[in-house]
Amino acid sequence: MKQIKTLLTAEEKVNLQLLEITDGMLTRVTDSNKLIGSLVLPDSVTEIGRRAFYCCTGLTSVRIPNSITVIAKSAFYGCTRLTKLIVDIENPVYCSEKNIIYTKDKKKLIAAAAGLEHIVIPGSVTDIGGWGFFDCTRLTHLSVDSENPVYCSEKNIIYTKDKKKLIAAASGLKSVIIADGVTEIPSLGFSACSNLTDVVIPNTVTEIGESAFLDCSKLKTVIIDSVILMNIEDSAFENVNADVHFTVKTDAVKALLKKSSSIRDEQITVAQVCG
Repeated sequence: MKQIKTLLTAEEKVNLQLLEITDGMLTRVTDSNKLIGSLVLPDSVTEIGRRAFYCCTGLTSVRIPNSITVIAKSAFYGCTRLTKLIVDIENPVYCSEKNIIYTKDKKKLIAAAAGLEHIVIPGSVTDIGGWGFFDCTRLTHLSVDSENPVYCSEKNIIYTKDKKKLIAAASGLKSVIIADGVTEIPSLGFSACSNLTDVVIPNTVTEIGESAFLDCSKLKTVIIDSVILMNIEDSAFENVNADVHFTVKTDAVKALLKKSSSIRDEQITVAQVCG
């Protein structure tokens, strides 16, 4: 079916002039401060490159034509006011629903508009990428359809169905007790949670991934109940509150935290487990 040409507004015409396109790939925006409002991508674009729209904070709407068959990870990184992501219905690779982009079969989540406040993951989705909600700083409600075979949700946090791995958390969370049974807190798991003040990590956790709590600038209290924790990535608590305090159960966990040069000895209390 032939795609119907969209009549562009004056704003959209100006925005097109800011795009740098090489051999069909949209590589970057020449001036991110000038890209404001709505953008309709042209049919000449077949691929959106990594961080192509980096920090285009004035961008609010993007329409993706049927010509685009590759959207790179973090393509819309930093587009904090983006509330509309719409894919042409004739696109053979991607589709969109409620301003979230999925693969055509709706099994993989590709990107969510960063300005969204409410997201429900459909039952068909079996792959939520690590960057799916990275920039959704206004997100207060995050849940999964109860029929989903891979994921579940509890208190605005997504877990694998067996609740062994935490996948993502709503950025609006202020206080979190991670579900018992979770063994892994992944990279970027809480990275958009700028209002998070305290978190309790259960005794089943063995790994805290890279940038798991990145930029949680209000995070001041972390209780780690796990004595079987084997790895905390150096950047796991990067750019949290300067006065954050950790309570742990063993000297071994304390040593893992101190691998990060930003965490001082006096910020960690070891509450020994009674025998």
